[in-house]
Amino acid sequence: MALPVDRRRQTRKRAGVARIVERADISARVRGVLDELSNVLNARFEPALRGALNDLEQQLFKLAEQARNNAEQELAYASLREVKRGRADIGPRFAAAIESDLASFDREPEPVPASSVGPKLELMQEHVFEEDLALREIASRAEVRASEQLYELGHRFAVLAALPVFESERVPAGPQRVLQALRGAVAELDLPTAHRVLGWRLFEKRALGEAAPFYTEINDLLIARRILPNLIVYRHSRGASEAGASATADAPATPTSAPPAPAGAASGVIGHAVRAGGAAQGEPMQGGGHGYAASGPAPEHGGLAGHGGLGGAVGQHSLPADAAGSDEMPLFDTLRELLAQRRRMTGQVDESGDGPDASREQVQAALQALQARPPATGGKPGASTQRLRQDLQGQLRRYSKDGKTPQLAPVQRDTVDLVSMLFDNLQREVRMGGAAQRFLGKLQVPLLRTALDDPAFFSQRNHPARKLLNTVTETAAYWVDSADGEADPSLVQKMQTVTERLLHDYDGDSGLYVHLLTDLERHMQTLARRAEMSERRHVEAAQGRDRLDAARARAEEIIAQRLVGTRPSSLVRTLLEQAWTDALTLAIVRHGEDSDVFRERIATVEALLQRNPGDDIGKLQTEVQHGLQQVGLHTPDAEAIARKVLDQPVIDFSGEPVSQTELALKLKQRQRLGDDAGEAASRPVDAPLNAEEQRMLERLKSIPFGSWFEFQRNQQGDIVRRKLAWFSPVTGRCLFVNQRGQRAEERTLARLARDMVRGQIRLVVETQTSLVDRAWSSIVETLKKFTGRGPEPVPAGAPA
Repeated sequence: MALPVDRRRQTRKRAGVARIVERADISARVRGVLDELSNVLNARFEPALRGALNDLEQQLFKLAEQARNNAEQELAYASLREVKRGRADIGPRFAAAIESDLASFDREPEPVPASSVGPKLELMQEHVFEEDLALREIASRAEVRASEQLYELGHRFAVLAALPVFESERVPAGPQRVLQALRGAVAELDLPTAHRVLGWRLFEKRALGEAAPFYTEINDLLIARRILPNLIVYRHSRGASEAGASATADAPATPTSAPPAPAGAASGVIGHAVRAGGAAQGEPMQGGGHGYAASGPAPEHGGLAGHGGLGGAVGQHSLPADAAGSDEMPLFDTLRELLAQRRRMTGQVDESGDGPDASREQVQAALQALQARPPATGGKPGASTQRLRQDLQGQLRRYSKDGKTPQLAPVQRDTVDLVSMLFDNLQREVRMGGAAQRFLGKLQVPLLRTALDDPAFFSQRNHPARKLLNTVTETAAYWVDSADGEADPSLVQKMQTVTERLLHDYDGDSGLYVHLLTDLERHMQTLARRAEMSERRHVEAAQGRDRLDAARARAEEIIAQRLVGTRPSSLVRTLLEQAWTDALTLAIVRHGEDSDVFRERIATVEALLQRNPGDDIGKLQTEVQHGLQQVGLHTPDAEAIARKVLDQPVIDFSGEPVSQTELALKLKQRQRLGDDAGEAASRPVDAPLNAEEQRMLERLKSIPFGSWFEFQRNQQGDIVRRKLAWFSPVTGRCLFVNQRGQRAEERTLARLARDMVRGQIRLVVETQTSLVDRAWSSIVETLKKFTGRGPEPVPAGAPA
């Protein structure tokens, strides 16, 4: 069913969206292509949206029928009525937004204002945050399913726009843009977040469940219109080890002149030539399986930073082996030379037999058989090299002829040894028996197969396989193994999915690394955003608590000054030192010392201590009662205490008079403002610091928020990481959170300084190198010690 034309026009007029027909500044050919795309998208999304709205109405009715209480049922029925009321306008708004997205495809996104750069000290509304997470999750699933098709669309739209390659989030009609259009289309509906997200998921099932064939259809349409018809998606060649030398990914990328566009590649539509399968404007291609275009310098290392943050950007992956420069093979040869010299120095005997050298196909088939086996668990790090060699040699016996078993060629044997050394080193860096060791066991054989085919694995920091290895290892080490409580179940499940899929599905296509790396990094970005929001809430709570403590100290000082030289009754003294101190604290926090409320509280104190016969007893009693109710006393108790401190009789329910002792006991047993139950009694008193501890305290006062510390949990040396989210320079209170942004513990700066001097806590020094880079550095240094050689070139990212 086509959308009514008049309704579309009204929607465009109201929303001020762009129209394709109004783009007189682009060629007629481009407008024709965009118009065809608009028709295809409308034909796809209109029935899907209509079906999703029908599904939503059914689900809301079902939720109402199955509601556990009247409130839930009424909420579901209200949402159902709202959907029925507004659904007639959703389709036109959505279609207009999709067409506007196409019409403005070549316009650069608005720059981020300078004032918005950096963290904002404000809370995001929770429902907005939940909606953002839901949309990002839906878009991520669709992008993973259709990443190759979206990559091609990014190049073809870049050709039409005469711009660099579009990232997936900028591709018109890509999952993110479609979902943003849907979000805007339903924005005027008054729906709770849960029901809104339900509708988006139903739309995902209808419209984006089969994303790859749909985006293939769009690519086919553009190919039919001769928009990059010869574009080739790079897939890593299994014979890359025989390819020519290539450059390391760390070398600065300098623009080069692009070759002429292939015949029929729509060169008349664009203002620059584009190489089929390459990036626009001579930019070097990146991406083992997708060829993501580099948009800036390569990150220091991929995956998770070692301190809970996110390093590396999604979509920035390594150069293909045959598209890089000329330094990786010399680096690999250097590693082999160091390894050979170590064998000679240690007297290792060549255990290879007299059989012929195994072919690449034989070695890969043998490793594929090992890959199908359950990965070995446990064992002492360092034993994997010999075990893997033996298992691989055992598999090669299947190819024996005339009693001679094929043997690993020297380059193959060296590759096996180097990869095994890498994994042994990583096993020693992570916790024994932890999740990181389990996941490393699943990665070893697939990564060995990659290294045998592509020596760039040893030299390129941004190699997809190397980035995935680093991301998995650091994620498991810092987010799973270091969790003092139960690790995030969704993260553990994601890690298992990624490693299991690589173990079962890898068959020489390095594009799988890019898929899995993108999927895992996006999941980690979601967790990082949640952690940031949780941390922000805890910091604001701690800051509020600090202000409360400062106000209480000021209130206690004021009350103590007023009590000097007076002799109040025990009940009045208890009232002033307990409940009224809290009431005065509350007045300072909420209104300040210059407020009328604060002055009224002080006047009440003075009236209770220096009562005159002409005082208005009724007014004073009302003020005392009101102040006590504000700090948590129930009305009967507040009224009784207010009467008793003014020497008026108080009678209980049995008709017996209530004594001052009973009321004073109630005041003392009452929980103080801002105190958790039993906190005051359990709060330790810090002993005076010695000279060394005092110096450490002064150092800590200059440490920035966000620094990470390692806490020793027990005598066995187990370590957990904590982030210093905030501390008060006035009270010295510190707030530590874990990787998930949850409050781990609070302590004072003085106690922290004392524990650091004792060696129970240490500051983690930030490093720009990843676990994999540090492992390579350790391997190279170890090989040098055996050979006695000076500094040699080391793998990219590994400091010499």
